[in-house]
Amino acid sequence: MAIALLSPVAESGQVYRCTKGSETTFSDQPCVDPTAASSMRATRAGPQGHLDFQVTTRHYSVRGSDLSAAYRSMRATNPGGFAGWARWNVRYTHDKKVEKSDCAISSLTVHVTGEIMMPEWAEEKSAKPAEQSAWRTMYANLKRHEDGHIQHGREFALLLKERLLGMGFVPCSELESRMRQEHHRLYGNLKSRDAEYDRRTEHGLRQDNPR
Repeated sequence: MAIALLSPVAESGQVYRCTKGSETTFSDQPCVDPTAASSMRATRAGPQGHLDFQVTTRHYSVRGSDLSAAYRSMRATNPGGFAGWARWNVRYTHDKKVEKSDCAISSLTVHVTGEIMMPEWAEEKSAKPAEQSAWRTMYANLKRHEDGHIQHGREFALLLKERLLGMGFVPCSELESRMRQEHHRLYGNLKSRDAEYDRRTEHGLRQDNPR
């Protein structure tokens, strides 16, 4: 199950291109090496894009002396009515350049913050080996499913970055609204994709496992 929380925030921000030897990185933090910062400033002719992607996994407690009891506990205590869930937040910051009455994005950072919630069976290690194996199989299927939702968020962010950077010059009075329109259009496509994904994978759980 995915709960997608998106914040279409557009505010002034700086993207730094840092070069050290043959390695080039993009970050919202200044370069540590001053010579690397000079290299960045020399290459600011075109629009720059950066994806800041962070995901954490948390667990809620499931109790039970055997697998059946653990499943009953999971149904009773799972947050949001699902055995597991994933949610992510996407926002962007940007700088713009102005030519007469037209504006274009000069640098863009898309920030993705993801969180996955999973069950943790407290008595798993004391359960029968077959039940431990069944629990681990269920957990792996569920985690793979929630990872898929986070991946959808990442792919959305990459596409959003590509589309916003590709807008080119538009009337300055229209820049922000066009960015929001593109954001909402892509998000509508993503909601349909997530819904189909949940239906096709049964929210990451097989039919013989609890939903």
